[in-house]
Amino acid sequence: SPVNAALEEGKNPLDNLQVTIPGLKDLAAKHPAVCNEEQCSIPWIGVYIVSIFNYGIGVVGILAAIVLMFGGVIWIMAGGSAEKIGEAKKWIGASLAGLIIALSSYMILYQINPDLTVFKPLRISVVKKDISDQDIVFYSGGGEKGGYIPTNASIRDQYDAELLNAAQAYSVDCTFLKAIMFAESSGNSQAKSSAGAVGLMQLMPSTAKDLGYYNLYNPQDNINAGALYIKQLQKTACNNSAYNKDCAVNEISYIIAAYNGGPGANKSSEICSEQTWWECEKNSGYAQTRDYVKKVNANYQSLIENGWGC
Repeated sequence: SPVNAALEEGKNPLDNLQVTIPGLKDLAAKHPAVCNEEQCSIPWIGVYIVSIFNYGIGVVGILAAIVLMFGGVIWIMAGGSAEKIGEAKKWIGASLAGLIIALSSYMILYQINPDLTVFKPLRISVVKKDISDQDIVFYSGGGEKGGYIPTNASIRDQYDAELLNAAQAYSVDCTFLKAIMFAESSGNSQAKSSAGAVGLMQLMPSTAKDLGYYNLYNPQDNINAGALYIKQLQKTACNNSAYNKDCAVNEISYIIAAYNGGPGANKSSEICSEQTWWECEKNSGYAQTRDYVKKVNANYQSLIENGWGC
């Protein structure tokens, strides 16, 4: 999963210890962090504590053995001296007491509460990321300079010839083109959005350049570029495909969303079941796209119902 991939790229804290604990690296390798879509299980802390405990028991055992031998040497060399024998007994008693306490610590903890002897992995819930404005590259002006269909025929039908030319050239719905044009620019060929989208169809210059159009202030070129982009979206609007489990290009709302937010807007949402990213209202970054889809759909219906198509 993407979360596991991120963990693999990160550095395991147990690989950068100032004091090397024998066996710790092998133990850590046997208990890697594992994530699923719901939570991450991170055993590093428990592994570290268990290894410290085992290491401490080993150190105590070695020290106890040394002290025991030291006491034995004193006893052997006491030569019958009660004082020396007493000192030897103290060393031997101390070593045995320390060893008994160390070895019985596990049993003491277990008797108090068995859970105290089990260092379970740290479990952290996976928070699925909301989509913010900074994460999105918009492909058009998103209706910043646009509006709804005007009733004034001279304004409404001003670019019908150019729209029809482009629609025929790229086999797209002329009325759909017109609905997008008014939603984008209100029919102003000189419109430029704050993001840099230009002209009637409010395309970003980089998008138009990829389509082979450079003079975006020329009405015919601008509409041609928009028509060609829609033509491409008829195959790629659903996250670079014609379909996915939550998107189909035969529903124009998904083409409208992709025109504004790119094909990635139609990825299946990670936090809203059976919805795309732009449809999921928890994704605040796609609020513009949701408003834009409503505006274009309203324009399209208005053109059809009033016979104002081109």
